Amino acid sequence: GVIYFIGSNGCSKEWINPASHGLVFITSSDGRTLPYGKVEDILSRSSEAQNCHTKDRSSSWFVIDLGLNLIPSAYTLRHACGYGRSALRAWQLQMSTDGMNWATIKSHDNDQGMVEPGSTYTWILDAPETVNGWRYVRIMQTGRNAGGKNYLSLSGFEIYGTVTSVALDRPGKQLMEIEASARLEARRQVHKFQVGTKVVRGFDWKWGSQDGGQGEVGEVQTEINEGWVEVRWENGESNRYRMGAQNSYDLKLYDDSIPSPADSDEEVDDDTEGNVTHSSVQCDGCVKFPLVGHRFRCSVCKDYDLCEGCYWDDVHAEEGHTFYVIRKPGAKRHLLPCRQISHFESSFTDRSHAWESNVTLKREFSSLEAAFDPRRNRTTTEQPVTLEIEDPGAVRNNARKEVRSTEKSTKQRLALFISMPSDANSVRISCDAIHTDRAELLDLESTIFRVVHKKFYSSRSAVTCASSNKIWDTTFTITYRLARDFDDPHAGDNLPWTPAYVAEHLGSDNLAKGEVILCMQERATAEWLRLWRLSGNVKQVAKRNNCSKIIAAYTSFYGDPVTKSIPRSINSKDDATFDGDVYLSRQEILLSEFMASHGLSDKVSRILQFLKIVNESLEDLCSMHQDIGQELINQKLSNKLKQQLSDPLAITSGSMPKWCHEVVTKYAPVFPFEIRFQYFAHCSFGVDRAVAAIQLAQDKSPERMRQRANARTREEDTSRSLGQLKQERVVVKRGNQILEWAMSVMKVHAKRKAILEVTFADEEGHGSGVTNEFYSLVSDALQRRDLGMWICDDLDNSLKKNRNSSDTFDTEIALSPMKKAKAKTDGDMEIAFEINRYVHRDCGLFPAPLPPDAPNKDAILEKFRFLGTFLAKALLDNRLISLPLASPLFKILCHYPLNASDLAFIDPEKARHLAQLHEVAVVKKAADLEEDSVRKQEMLQSLPDVEVYCLTMQYAPSSTIHGFRSYDLIPDGGSVTVDIGNVHEYVERMYNFMLDEGISEQIAAIREGISEVFPESHLKAFTPSELRSMLSGDSNVSWSKIDLLEHLEPRNGYDIDSSTFQHLVHVLCDLDERERKDFLRFVTGVRVLPPGGLKNLDPKLTVVRKHCENDPDDHFPSANTCFHFLKLPEYSSTEILASRLKTALQHGMDGFYFN
Repeated sequence: GVIYFIGSNGCSKEWINPASHGLVFITSSDGRTLPYGKVEDILSRSSEAQNCHTKDRSSSWFVIDLGLNLIPSAYTLRHACGYGRSALRAWQLQMSTDGMNWATIKSHDNDQGMVEPGSTYTWILDAPETVNGWRYVRIMQTGRNAGGKNYLSLSGFEIYGTVTSVALDRPGKQLMEIEASARLEARRQVHKFQVGTKVVRGFDWKWGSQDGGQGEVGEVQTEINEGWVEVRWENGESNRYRMGAQNSYDLKLYDDSIPSPADSDEEVDDDTEGNVTHSSVQCDGCVKFPLVGHRFRCSVCKDYDLCEGCYWDDVHAEEGHTFYVIRKPGAKRHLLPCRQISHFESSFTDRSHAWESNVTLKREFSSLEAAFDPRRNRTTTEQPVTLEIEDPGAVRNNARKEVRSTEKSTKQRLALFISMPSDANSVRISCDAIHTDRAELLDLESTIFRVVHKKFYSSRSAVTCASSNKIWDTTFTITYRLARDFDDPHAGDNLPWTPAYVAEHLGSDNLAKGEVILCMQERATAEWLRLWRLSGNVKQVAKRNNCSKIIAAYTSFYGDPVTKSIPRSINSKDDATFDGDVYLSRQEILLSEFMASHGLSDKVSRILQFLKIVNESLEDLCSMHQDIGQELINQKLSNKLKQQLSDPLAITSGSMPKWCHEVVTKYAPVFPFEIRFQYFAHCSFGVDRAVAAIQLAQDKSPERMRQRANARTREEDTSRSLGQLKQERVVVKRGNQILEWAMSVMKVHAKRKAILEVTFADEEGHGSGVTNEFYSLVSDALQRRDLGMWICDDLDNSLKKNRNSSDTFDTEIALSPMKKAKAKTDGDMEIAFEINRYVHRDCGLFPAPLPPDAPNKDAILEKFRFLGTFLAKALLDNRLISLPLASPLFKILCHYPLNASDLAFIDPEKARHLAQLHEVAVVKKAADLEEDSVRKQEMLQSLPDVEVYCLTMQYAPSSTIHGFRSYDLIPDGGSVTVDIGNVHEYVERMYNFMLDEGISEQIAAIREGISEVFPESHLKAFTPSELRSMLSGDSNVSWSKIDLLEHLEPRNGYDIDSSTFQHLVHVLCDLDERERKDFLRFVTGVRVLPPGGLKNLDPKLTVVRKHCENDPDDHFPSANTCFHFLKLPEYSSTEILASRLKTALQHGMDGFYFN
């Protein structure tokens, strides 16, 4: 049946109740709360029937939203576990396409199909002909049950038929929209209820046949009082009914065209009622002036008026605050009944929830999918969504035509306001807090929890709440209205407030003077700050400047901040004109500004900064760094950060204390790597990834694992998952254009937080192993020499003449070992030349310094931007890449400063040459300072002749692949010869160009690409060696026999004593470094091990027996890279195993043909 099919995920999993997990939606004539049992129990398939029934009222019903359209052929009901006399006897099976208009499919009158408790019966249906089918099913009781009662009792339902289509919206959405719309319409009719008004039963009617039946008319006897009104029906019955009480509406108008009191003022002519203007009145809700139309004036508050729109939108709908309606200036006013605050709102098209007490609003996570099964280890993963990736050729041809939509969303948005209480014991704050200075407009990037934290600990009322241990012991008021264009107080990318916002809020709880002063101090020049007397300590500046002066200064700065933000330098020409005292004062000011800008105003910050510098210095001393680094860890700070990371609400709402990010990124050595990595994983990738990371950490906790182990059934497992990460699949083509395909993929997927899964066109493989292969292939493609990205040397002329040199072929580039072997043995010149298409440097890859006018520079920067996104995606999805980047590049990514010694790890030849020239420059400078003329002459004579090198003030690249021959380090540098007099300048400018000026744009492009995925500043939390390990794992692939026996797991036909398994261990121990990397790529998809080696490989490397129909020695091993399975035939000897394995490694690198 359909219910079983949905609950078992297409008969592929153990059945669960789909209504309990939102896969179908059920409601009843009593709503979703029954007197006995739950509404979900009517779908129960448990061995024992449940006690589930409605209240004892006529015409009781159950409605099921299947979430799909169905043409029914039969259905089954099961009686509940109550007495036999409560079984159904008269009912109808009805179906609907919209939840409002019902078609009767089958009627039952005194049907004896169900007798005993738990008994079932199936009825064949002869449904009317339809093409589209029906979505909603209703069991409508039309008569009394077997016991003469009216309650509807069921404990099982199944329906059979043909599914025609699947609904796009979630089950229950439309039903709740109908309910919300009906109640909203009833609420809008309340003001028309007067004595004598004709009414009929409404949406929430639950009083049986008191009115005489459906459609019978009654007459209102009293005014509405506290949500209740008295009605007398034509059959003589009289009673009080709800019209707002309990958030329910039992009645509706018989004739909705009846005018309300606001429409019955005889003093106004009909031809002017729509154009009346109250010229001196402003609406206090939407601030519209003048007020047009009916004027609604509060009977309690002084001088408080609303327009019609705000009045009917429940603005200022406080209990007891009734309103007068005034149709025109000077007209007679009429008192209206008090409005009832409703929890329903039908205007939110993006949520569409019926807001009632038993409905929980959940945030929608774009990168999370609902957990189908409550148990974590048995969740049903939905099929990955396949994203369409344009062919690189099409992207390249139409690159200029790419247009990104900048249109704003047309969905309605709310402006939320939050107000602090006047005292800690407040129970309710008036909604007019929206009109006072105590209300703060929440921006779209904020969360209520985050703002409450800020307000609670920063405002004056926090003093009165000091005795409160929990922030939620205090009552905060949230008010809302439709958003307007001028609601956002933030303007511009650099300045946080507009002058108008500062002028309105400066000095209040919302905006302190110190915040504005600090904002200008961080951005403005020292000269401009002195002009406005804003230099120095923030508190002292705030004391000596009133609000009007600060507003004037900020308005001036806001007008043209660029000209006031010129970089400050102590070497400016104006400094020469200062006398000694003034110069000293300026040095003190600059020192104070430096200390403030770097957060060094107190001793603790200076100590932390010192520890950071020590850690950066130790980074180059790898042998000492690990031992000394442990001494820098502060256990108290580490425990404090760990405590902060244990609060899921603070993490997912962006409410982590500010000190966490500042200390982790500025002073990383005081925390162990594990804590910093946890902070990085929880706080860098957005709320979807944060939720997934928190759930993963909780699932690995001993308590959660013990709970799952003790759960005997699925229902006993009380652990719940908010969701699991979605997988989004892309299809690319393997080949020479793999880099272009990867760039197209990242353009589509860079900002998405779902897991990226890659498959290759026309190949069978899919999963994490294939995705790892994709990352490996792209890593290799990025090393191509013709990209012009990296420092490289031109191919040796002797190699071009004699390309069979065997030394050329020891490379990590992803040519299959078969091709490499063929090049070595057969001397294949084309393969040898193909290998040398890639950059091979012992020191690793580093961006080639480029001049501003370098040819093809835009394309090179685009590739560096892609490189940043590629690295960030690898960190996001925990992928290892085999890209041999130079150590100094990792230092730059971690915001470590480069120095002259780093050049040896970038370009060793130039580093040695510049080091020699630097020694000459140092001796020359010392000689210039020598006062003894004889000694000075001896020093100068000992210097070598620099001019013999025939150097000019130019930088010459090491390869012609970069498209330029030289770059002038100074104007007309080609005509300036480097001699003993300017050698120091030459060395300084060469270092500057190679380590800063020539690579600044490339580094900026990398960081821009990283920022597409997560804020690149978060990499400050790691050392260069840690970042290298996170991206590339252990570059030195090594293992011992003990490691293999401990971490290589034999299964499915093999055990640790199997001869074939022992042969494999022996063969793996004999592999050299390159063969081990090839083996890893064959089995796992990557050529490196994770940090920690084999023991941290997840999943573990597993060897399983490969069953062969004939002689196993004639077969080759294969692999499943997703699960790290090596499928090994049962070979007869070690030699045959080694031969077959190496053949598989040689032939299995060009695709997943051995999978």
